Amino acid sequence: EELVEALAATAGVAIDNARLFDEARQRERWTTAAAEVSAALVGDETLEDVLTLIADRVIAFVDAVLVSVVEPRSAPDTIHVAVAVGTGAAGVQGRDYRADGSLAGRAMATGSVIADPTGADLPAYDWAPALGPTLAVPLRDGSTPLGALMISRGPGARPFSETEAEMADEFGRQTSVALAVARGRKDRRLLERAEDRGRIARDLHDHVIQRLFAAGLSLQATAERAPEQVRERIDAQVTIIDEAIGEIRTAVFALGTPDRHGPRTARDRLLDVVAELGPALSTAPRIAFAGPVDTVVTGDLALDVAAVVRESLANV
Repeated sequence: EELVEALAATAGVAIDNARLFDEARQRERWTTAAAEVSAALVGDETLEDVLTLIADRVIAFVDAVLVSVVEPRSAPDTIHVAVAVGTGAAGVQGRDYRADGSLAGRAMATGSVIADPTGADLPAYDWAPALGPTLAVPLRDGSTPLGALMISRGPGARPFSETEAEMADEFGRQTSVALAVARGRKDRRLLERAEDRGRIARDLHDHVIQRLFAAGLSLQATAERAPEQVRERIDAQVTIIDEAIGEIRTAVFALGTPDRHGPRTARDRLLDVVAELGPALSTAPRIAFAGPVDTVVTGDLALDVAAVVRESLANV
């Protein structure tokens, strides 16, 4: 009996040391991940790349099947899935859902980690995979919610321990500081870009278009006094000038509306498609608009038109 008791005591010490060692390794991994995120933010990485890095690093050492970063939308009570990594990530990323009653909404509202031991509190959506125990870690800049880090295990998996929740909370606090700095830097860059675009758009509109328009009028006046053969050639050049004015106006529209918040118009979507696929083509595509495009082409029709243009350019 004494030998058994001594063996049990030794085993207890070994188990306790193993548990402490495992917790220390987990803390080291969380700290390393936070340091990598901060280093990426200090560098030239975009905010979207950093959010993906956060999800990639967390899912690599946490026993989870899906990790995502969600952000509050400008629309009231709406959450947007900015990045998702893991099982079913393709169907989750880019989705919007209601914040009311969701784990992410509660975490952002309270500023505390919200744990669901079984996954029963997760909203059921057709696009969301079956998930089990989930942690919602708030990302905040003072009292302003930046979003939430969602960590989910598979159905029937073990719940997250209090220690794991504490580590995730500390990671969220460190990451929040870095994200706040990155967003401030991004806002400054957008402001500088908007000022540059506005200046270029004004110059194009006030100077280039007006000079082309005046040149076209002068050519038209000359054509009235010119011989028939020369008149046709002048009219052809006037038509070319009109087309150039239309293309410059399209460019002015694109320059004058950078990164606008709110609903994206049909013109915005089509300009984005052309800009995205243009580098893959041997000849850069040119796009022009006629009529009240943004008024007539809206909703699902705008999405369909953008899809057709994308498929057409991809086929080319």
